[in-house]
Amino acid sequence: MYIAVSTIENCILVMDSFSGEMKNKFTQFTNDVTDIIKGSAIDISFTNDSLFLASGSEDGQIHIWDIESQ
Repeated sequence: MYIAVSTIENCILVMDSFSGEMKNKFTQFTNDVTDIIKGSAIDISFTNDSLFLASGSEDGQIHIWDIESQ
């Protein structure tokens, strides 16, 4: 089981929910935040089987990542 954290710094972190170990870090999307106070994190979601993570991007693309690899 995993926890995903979206940040305002072009980074999504995926961690093991039991041990806290970082499993992966995804950075291949656009989150053009020029004012960090007004910026917002990109929305992310796991697929139903928890094998993939999906996110939008400010450039209009949708990204889907395999949790175990990039």
